[in-house]
Amino acid sequence: MSTEDDGARPVGRRRIVTLIVTGVALAGALAGGVLFVSGGALTAGAADEEPAAAAPSSVPVELRALQHQVTTRGTISYEARGKLTTQRAGTVTTPPQVGTVLTPGTAVARIDDVPVVALRGALPAWRSFEPEMAEGTDVQQLEQALQDAGFRPGKVDRAFTSSTEAAVKSWQKAIGVEQSGKVALGDVVFLPEDLRVSGSTVDAGDRVEAGAQLGTLGAQSASLSVVLKPGDAERVHAEARVSVTLPSGTAVPGTVLSVGPVRQEASSANGASGGSGAAAGSASGSGEGAAPSKAELPVTVQLDDPAAADGLDQSVVKVDIEAGAEPEALVVPVAAVMAASRDGFAVQVVEKGDVTARAVELGASVDGTVVVTSGLREGELVVVPS
Repeated sequence: MSTEDDGARPVGRRRIVTLIVTGVALAGALAGGVLFVSGGALTAGAADEEPAAAAPSSVPVELRALQHQVTTRGTISYEARGKLTTQRAGTVTTPPQVGTVLTPGTAVARIDDVPVVALRGALPAWRSFEPEMAEGTDVQQLEQALQDAGFRPGKVDRAFTSSTEAAVKSWQKAIGVEQSGKVALGDVVFLPEDLRVSGSTVDAGDRVEAGAQLGTLGAQSASLSVVLKPGDAERVHAEARVSVTLPSGTAVPGTVLSVGPVRQEASSANGASGGSGAAAGSASGSGEGAAPSKAELPVTVQLDDPAAADGLDQSVVKVDIEAGAEPEALVVPVAAVMAASRDGFAVQVVEKGDVTARAVELGASVDGTVVVTSGLREGELVVVPS
């Protein structure tokens, strides 16, 4: 970048330039994220007039890095984790409560006014647990769950022993049910991780049979799904910082968890996206009248504070993703730039009380500022229209 005086080309002194935007408005350069500004989109007419008596509003030309960001919309949701079922038949007295996180020991629901309790384990319960039962990995899973909960089943193995029975009685006392030393089929629901009740399919008073669905399960924490253009893969990366503007207007921080891979989505006639990638592929080859497909880049964002998403399932939010930075460069407010003759751009520079329109060349524009690649020096004052 030249710093010599001959690099600053005066266009006219004490002149007010009337700007007519015929193409892309420079002041709106940030509406869609990062934008490279070029000539030819603006024309201007100028009229010689005396400047206003009041001193123009001005700001100094700054030397700093220009942080890029991609601005888009995203949807808050809880990833589906399947059905919530019970192996106990009876009358639902307390249905599953949407939003409840099912940690070990939590009551999933109450049937015949007896709790169905969540325990940790990947293997679904398929039989009752009681003394002299046949050995099995399900017994080992129960003993491990009891031990993790602070009870003492003895050696964690495949056998239901007297120590296991004693641990079961202690656990039953803790949850306030009959201390039988047996765990009937349907008394517990084994879950592989802490999961959130995302939906309830029963009401109090409903009669259910063994194997009935009580509700649906989702991930414990909400995630934010964003769809970008495939070209954004070069700028948006995992672990990039994110600012999410909630429906309340509050901005909360987050982090990009994953980017891609690029997928094909079917597009409706009006350009909206719909269907799965598989559906998009079949639609694109199904003959006349099929909706064309378009490439999309899925991005998943995690909020730093998961509680910020409480009550916002399926809400659409504004998302600003950090997408790298330019090296240090001279920047001015976008509002300071105006069109000049010969398809160029200019800014008004305050010099010794006079206002001079000076031709400039521009680079990237983001966040209300634009890089000036030639025509200005750091610290010079440029006019910003009020």
